[in-house]
Amino acid sequence: MIDLKYHVYSLVAVFLALAIGILIGASISGGLTGNEAISRQSRAIERLNREFQAHQATLAEKQSALDAAMRQLRQADSLVAGLYVPLLQGRLAGRGVAIVQMGQGEEVAASVKSALQQAGAVVNSVTRLDTDYGFGDPEKMKKGAQALPMEFQTVGKEPYQQIWGYVSTVLSAGRPEKPFETLASVGLLQGEGDYSRPNRFVVIVFPKGSDPVALKDLVVQPLLGKLKGAGLSAAVASAGAGSQTPPDFWAQFDVPTVSHADMAFGRLCLVEALVRGEGHYGLGPSEEFLPARLTAR
Repeated sequence: MIDLKYHVYSLVAVFLALAIGILIGASISGGLTGNEAISRQSRAIERLNREFQAHQATLAEKQSALDAAMRQLRQADSLVAGLYVPLLQGRLAGRGVAIVQMGQGEEVAASVKSALQQAGAVVNSVTRLDTDYGFGDPEKMKKGAQALPMEFQTVGKEPYQQIWGYVSTVLSAGRPEKPFETLASVGLLQGEGDYSRPNRFVVIVFPKGSDPVALKDLVVQPLLGKLKGAGLSAAVASAGAGSQTPPDFWAQFDVPTVSHADMAFGRLCLVEALVRGEGHYGLGPSEEFLPARLTAR
């Protein structure tokens, strides 16, 4: 998707340059005659104005492309909305799935849950991680690790490794009672559902505007590694375009991804990604809008 914020920043920079140019012009005018100073300032302002107009034209072109893309997206999504339920039915029949929600992503998590259930999956749990917990704070992470059952508190292992190892064990094999109660008490996560049941899949959900890059080292990478090590097949779903994430970011984790999981075509692609265990679907530069094998059905 096209992200306009960078173009806005460019325009702000032009305004600042214009103001600075006027100030510089005023400062050097002391050694010039009145007409010479005015002429020099006028040329500087005219040059900056041309640059500003060029940025305006570029922004208008980008906005036009964005509007056209959004129209196509809405048209395609309307078409898929009428077809995707039959395509989903039974594709994940009886499979246990856990959802891990990163931060305040209730809407997209609900959309993901609905798609999974329409595909016949049993969504056993939804676990919301507090992304503001302070995963980079050694004391907070130590406190989180101390909230784990004793058998998961391994001497010499980093707290975040202990925490994600425990989370992965619960989501993969299941654990009776309330396995995340102590982690909830320290503010690291909140959970709902049946954690006694094992799962085959896990979907990690990022809300619109989130920044997975900032969570890479202490959350994303170790969590995905532990989930895979526990035998779970993982997929990442995000709302909107996920413009915060570089195009090649997810390739390093070998995990299927789906953008626009809050839309019909995104929900369809999510199920396809889980079934096949591969693919990057959406509208980003490294994504495929809809898999050809789906449109051929």
